[in-house]
Amino acid sequence: MHISTVMLYINGSTAEWFFKFESDGKTFGFIHVVRDMTKRKQADEKLRHHTFYDQLTNLPNRELLSQYLEHMLGRLPSKDKYLFAVLFIDLWNLFLLLKKQD
Repeated sequence: MHISTVMLYINGSTAEWFFKFESDGKTFGFIHVVRDMTKRKQADEKLRHHTFYDQLTNLPNRELLSQYLEHMLGRLPSKDKYLFAVLFIDLWNLFLLLKKQD
């Protein structure tokens, strides 16, 4: 006896596995497993969102900026012909200063 065929289908939020059992060239059994992946996909999307956005302000973070810049630099036809600058302002110290003035 051996499993001759294993197939996995992912359709939207459902994952399906098909197993076919054979012995001496004759099929004698199948198993079909279906699993709802909705909660798993929602958790993955939430984790992905928290990776790239600040949880308090929901603003994009440095990681998303870094990936965006990498993507845009990769799209440039020739890096020698283009000049650009990135202005990064850390407002945390400003926040602390304003908080002290209150």
